[in-house]
Amino acid sequence: MELSNKISASTIVKIAPLILLALFIPYLILCFYAHPIADDYTYNSASLFWRSQLEMYSFWNGRYVANFLVMCNPILFNSLFGYRFAATILLLLMPLSIYFLLSSVTEKALSSFQKIILAIVSTLLILSLMPSLAEGIYWYTGSVTYILGCIVALFYVGAIVAYYKKNFVINRVVHFSCCIILLFIAFGFNEVQALLLVVGHLFVWLNIKRDKKIRPLLIVLLIFCAVFAATIFFSPGNYFRTSYFSNNHRLFYSLFMSLQYMVRFFFAWISYSPLWIASILFAPISFKLTTHLTLFRELGRVKPFVFFFLLWGILFISIFLPCWSTGILGQYRTVNTACFFFIPS
Repeated sequence: MELSNKISASTIVKIAPLILLALFIPYLILCFYAHPIADDYTYNSASLFWRSQLEMYSFWNGRYVANFLVMCNPILFNSLFGYRFAATILLLLMPLSIYFLLSSVTEKALSSFQKIILAIVSTLLILSLMPSLAEGIYWYTGSVTYILGCIVALFYVGAIVAYYKKNFVINRVVHFSCCIILLFIAFGFNEVQALLLVVGHLFVWLNIKRDKKIRPLLIVLLIFCAVFAATIFFSPGNYFRTSYFSNNHRLFYSLFMSLQYMVRFFFAWISYSPLWIASILFAPISFKLTTHLTLFRELGRVKPFVFFFLLWGILFISIFLPCWSTGILGQYRTVNTACFFFIPS
């Protein structure tokens, strides 16, 4: 009986990655059916490439990284293969970014196998709960503006954690420079993520009052956040863009409509049974991390209601901001951003 239990356990461990891979493969297959539409053709400008970047920043929006990428759309160069390959790369980068973050946070407390499993499970949960999978992954203009920004943000967080733990790339100066570059890139995708990054830095700063080593670092990062946020929010293009929407900037309407969407997605996501199962299976790993890692012990001291409001805050920023600025609700690509950060949180 004992031998059969050992065989069963070892067999489960071996087949688990295969099962997860089988669940992930259909998303990859769908990449071969992605087809350009709408805004994929809108950004084809007759001006020179860099002049077009300046024109978009001045007369449309401040998304300096997203603007660059949409002008590099493979379909503008008549490459349908490149268009579909971009979706494939995006899908592969999702678990890679989560794995990088887990490696930075957990170091050797978890095995590579455990981190791979966690990365794939997290990716599958995000993909299955994403309000608009088409806009999030298979529509180039939407995916590089929102989901790619989330991926870069995770790489940034992982790099900052590695810096704090003194796991430098080459040396301290080079590593910190890489962190600032990643932060600059992460801010340039869209306004929702920019605000989430600012609030995220403030949240960490307010909850790490006793750690005198990390607080100066956070102050420096907050200064960079303020500069990069100003670059995107106060761009001349944002002013011109909002002028196209006549029903925007209605506070009570935006709050009321945002609340409806927040309640809808919050309870839809937290009641998702695979997420419950994943959370239960993660519990013993969480206890192990709390035992071995100072970071998780520090998180354990934070009151549960703080994390509860953090989840609502992610939803509020992702839904209220576009509703306030455009007067239009139903832009699921911004809720995709909320989903990407909500599920791991």
